Amino acid sequence: MDNQDKKDRIDISSDIKCELGLGPPPEGYQLIGRIRRINALYVQMASRIFQEKFGSNCGEYDVLGTIYWGTKKNECLTPGEIANMMILSSPALTNRVNRLEAKGLVFRDRGAKDRRQVLIGLTPEGRKMAKEMEKVYDSLLQERLEGLEKEEQDELAALLRKMVLCFEK
Repeated sequence: MDNQDKKDRIDISSDIKCELGLGPPPEGYQLIGRIRRINALYVQMASRIFQEKFGSNCGEYDVLGTIYWGTKKNECLTPGEIANMMILSSPALTNRVNRLEAKGLVFRDRGAKDRRQVLIGLTPEGRKMAKEMEKVYDSLLQERLEGLEKEEQDELAALLRKMVLCFEK
């Protein structure tokens, strides 16, 4: 039996819903369910590896990576900019930044033009860790995508981009 014939948890829950006489799930249920499941599984795997190798997790990597890739070399971002890029609440971001600051991976600074403004940047150790974590993250991703041909990956990425744009309207 190849993967096309196997049922996943989304299929099983859809089948149960039908068996209970509740009818088929709404349009898009399987699509969103699978996107959420893939994300949860990937975050779980990556967080386990990040914890073992770096004493960190995916949430912390997301902050490091957002600052690293969201700025030019050695620049800082405001908490609002980071939260907006990550689609994250301010309290959740504050918790992550506090943990990263305690580990010496990020720093808080005051804006030069407006001293009320808080800026967050990466320490040299934070930059190094962001790069190392990215290598692990990318490697894990490539390993998990081996079951899809390059053309399938490109097609799926294009369809998901289209879907993201629909949600961002």
